[in-house]
Amino acid sequence: QGMAKPMVNRLASLIPLSGALILTAPALASPETGKPASGFNAADSNGKTVRLSGQRAGSMLLTWTHRLSGEVLSRVIRLPAAISAMLLGVLCLVPAGTAGAVPDAALWTALRSGGHIAIMRHAEAPGTGDPAGFQLDDCRTQRNLSAAGREQARRIGQQFRDQGVQIARVLSSRWCRCLETARLLELGPVEPYPMLDSFFQQPERGPQQTADLRRFLSEVRNGPSLVLVTHQVNITALTDVFPQPGEMVVIRPGGHDRFTVLGRLVAGG
Repeated sequence: QGMAKPMVNRLASLIPLSGALILTAPALASPETGKPASGFNAADSNGKTVRLSGQRAGSMLLTWTHRLSGEVLSRVIRLPAAISAMLLGVLCLVPAGTAGAVPDAALWTALRSGGHIAIMRHAEAPGTGDPAGFQLDDCRTQRNLSAAGREQARRIGQQFRDQGVQIARVLSSRWCRCLETARLLELGPVEPYPMLDSFFQQPERGPQQTADLRRFLSEVRNGPSLVLVTHQVNITALTDVFPQPGEMVVIRPGGHDRFTVLGRLVAGG
């Protein structure tokens, strides 16, 4: 395990940057304590998190995020088969860092009972990041929801109502695709919340923004649950989970900058 982190860093520095179809994230910080942990997980081009295995190794495109000592670094790399095999050989020594599987019914029960938080990635919005010329106050310059994404958001909101979940607040990133997702849920007034804004293009903002969000979430009190609509990069930095568009991570606040990740919820399917 002690060899894994230096080797991951060394490989990332040696392999040239490229485009990405498959996304991976070493889970190097515990979502409950923020202290170093270990793991190596991957997400396919549809955003579904998987465990890297020999069958998925080889020459393939990867993006991975290294989180250690509060630093967030993005790498987009092409792994030749030999290097993939070596990397997997090292990483098989450490356990996965993702949340365990919890039945959907238990997650809905938790949200219904109050005092929990559903952190949701915005609904389907084709592409990655934002176009050149992005302006926060002009949706025409941003990556926006597709027609399928708008319908997905409506279905998710309906499932909340079908499950009898009452929501105290709906907070959203100020990005248009998040605000539109939040509004289409129709779960209550939407509050733009800068702490949920994407830092994909400015990773240096990630550590402080994530720490501030962790502090806020850990202090949520009893009462109806909350829904937060944000971005993949924010959710992964906070929980070590790589969510699909529209997927939620359900957490239970624990106070003192701590919380527990209960599981992942794909609603509106």
